[in-house]
Amino acid sequence: MAAFDEVKECIEKKLSFVVEAGAASGKTYLLIQTLNHLIELQGDNLSLNNQSIICITYTNVAKNEIIKRIEFNDLVNVYTIHEFLW
Repeated sequence: MAAFDEVKECIEKKLSFVVEAGAASGKTYLLIQTLNHLIELQGDNLSLNNQSIICITYTNVAKNEIIKRIEFNDLVNVYTIHEFLW
């Protein structure tokens, strides 16, 4: 089963998940796919309920890439782990 399919299955079952993989393995791409899927699936409900999605990543490079690729969507708050913990 592909990683994105596993993530979608977790989302459908309302289960938490962690993406942990080595450098250049596609983590950021997977996160972007997942965020776009969630926005498409739940975006209207999130807006109506004044909710958002949080995405935590390790690097500023990944953070900025995610924000750019989700087209600066206000439904997603993207932080590095250090920003989030601070």
